[in-house]
Amino acid sequence: INVGGDMQILVSAHAYEGAQVSATLNGQTITLTQIDTEDDDTDKDSSYKLFSGSFTAPPANSADQNLGQITVTATYEGETVSMPGATVIVNKKLPLGEGVPVMINPTNGIDAETFPADTLNDNSDPDYYPICKGALDYTVSDEMVYTYVNDDGETKTCRYYLLASGVRVYAEDLTTVSTQVGGNTISGLTVTASERYTDVILRTVQKVSYIFRYSPDAITIDFQNTETLPGDIESLTKNPLFTSATWSGAELTLTLKQTNGFLGFKAFFDDVGNLVFRFNNPPEMDGGLAGAHIVVDPGHGGKDIGAAGYNPDYNEAYFNQAIADELVDILQDWGASVTMIQTGGSPSLQERVATARSANPNLFVSIHNNSGPSSAQGTEAYYFNPFSKTLAANVSANVSQALENGNNRGGKFGRYYVTRVSQFPAILAECGFVSNSEENEKLADPDYQEAIAEAIANAIYSYYQSVGGGEVVTGTQSVGDSSQAVGGDSSGSADDSQDGEEIPVEDVVIDQGDLELEVGDLEALTYTIDPEDADNWEVTWESSDEDVAVVDEEGWVEALSEGETQITVTTEDGDYSDTITIRVLADGAEEDIPVEEVTLSEESLSLAVGETHTLTAQFSPDDASDQGVTWESSDETVVTVNSRGRLRAVGEGTATITVITDDGGYEAYCDVEVWEE
Repeated sequence: INVGGDMQILVSAHAYEGAQVSATLNGQTITLTQIDTEDDDTDKDSSYKLFSGSFTAPPANSADQNLGQITVTATYEGETVSMPGATVIVNKKLPLGEGVPVMINPTNGIDAETFPADTLNDNSDPDYYPICKGALDYTVSDEMVYTYVNDDGETKTCRYYLLASGVRVYAEDLTTVSTQVGGNTISGLTVTASERYTDVILRTVQKVSYIFRYSPDAITIDFQNTETLPGDIESLTKNPLFTSATWSGAELTLTLKQTNGFLGFKAFFDDVGNLVFRFNNPPEMDGGLAGAHIVVDPGHGGKDIGAAGYNPDYNEAYFNQAIADELVDILQDWGASVTMIQTGGSPSLQERVATARSANPNLFVSIHNNSGPSSAQGTEAYYFNPFSKTLAANVSANVSQALENGNNRGGKFGRYYVTRVSQFPAILAECGFVSNSEENEKLADPDYQEAIAEAIANAIYSYYQSVGGGEVVTGTQSVGDSSQAVGGDSSGSADDSQDGEEIPVEDVVIDQGDLELEVGDLEALTYTIDPEDADNWEVTWESSDEDVAVVDEEGWVEALSEGETQITVTTEDGDYSDTITIRVLADGAEEDIPVEEVTLSEESLSLAVGETHTLTAQFSPDDASDQGVTWESSDETVVTVNSRGRLRAVGEGTATITVITDDGGYEAYCDVEVWEE
């Protein structure tokens, strides 16, 4: 793995619960601590637990530093095993001024996840909020690489860069650009509220990056590379969400009207380049759930049955769907607008979240049921973002009462994918244990299903009340230049709007000059209207040769093939235009690195019937391009293996597990003995 100087290097390993686990690197040994936080990879039926700890990398200097290989050692019931891990390289320090200008170009098309700059792991962090598509920043590090093995035995490699704004982002979410940012001006601030949203609109000259922070009392947004700012709005009298919008340097503070009264946001650059932060307003409620927009996600479904139940006639997906159906009916009866995720096609987690985001809800709940030892029982609900914590606690408490299990396990922090969305409060509810005979019987009872659904609906109602639901305030307040600030769903009018003649466009200039791009590059073009206070900033974009490069309505150019093309911007008002030439060069293809050898994490194993174990395929070289493999068992009546190397012992005997590389057909073997306890 490649890290920056002084970074925290997370080391994780799986070992038996209660084991003593340590890691050694560069002569330093640390103790790894058992971690109980759950995520989508957590196997609740496994006897293994995740252990983690962190090393601190030495300061970077003028050359790369090789710290050697990590060694992890575990001791359990008198037996000690050591295994090698990754080799750690500390990247050299970059000289000042060596940063590369980049644009946020996220793979999800909306925003890029951010991580702390002083640590290297792939753990999503609830204190770090995404940056929207189109924002400009600088890289201030070489590429950092982090490799780990998840609970399913899959080897994951993640690549990141540090940004000048002080966060770490995935390399795949960045595109290099020629646009330089610095000395930016934000000339206007508008806060406009409709019944559904509050839009905070910044009239910014450059598409600067920002750091978004949440606290129970306020939102702060720190704008990067910005020097000139508008004034404060000290009293927001026409807004249901915020009481003021004030500046301290380039940091904007939006003070919440209601403590914990935040229901998520999304950010985007609008058609004229304004940076818009769109916040969900509390619903009007009106004695029910009028104004609530809710997405209900029945967990699993389709080919994915989830956990098998104590009663083989019912699995988790069946219970999830039954409760979700009841919940949708109740929420709609109470006046809410509801979208239910359709699970017949076995949608992925990413597809579920994409569907939810496109529905623009102000709340999301995913319905699940738990699995574990047959004695385990109770109700719990998981949240990721701190503003979803109250909702999770409400749901867990209410469902526990409805299920009459007397075991409210509470709201818990977890890193489940469907909860890691900042656009709206989101939770994952575990209503009961399908592996427990008593709770399984109740979950199969339509009366209990309805009671659970009503309990969730009541929890949602209470949550909306706690964040200020019931108050409807609309209107617009502005300071500075608000001529192009138009909220996407605004019903108010600007306080400082003026009557008079429309200010016409007199000229337009593309801010970038002629450019050279490589095939596959994406470049964001921006433009300036003269005069800056012209009323109509609408433009169209055109490419003279769309076989070479295309340009979309927002000025994004995608280089397709070698050649030259002219990109023209034309104003709607006055038909003024400007043109630049873009030359597209052949992409510098990366060298394909072939597999030379594969080995397994163990050459022999002894398992009891019913036990599971995950084998890891290790490639040489470790940066081989194609690391796909196929797994085989010589006798599936003894031990089975899935596509991720996870073994399950099913009967006494011996068998051989074989891994075969997709590239080159190299093989490695593990002999497995299975015995009956």
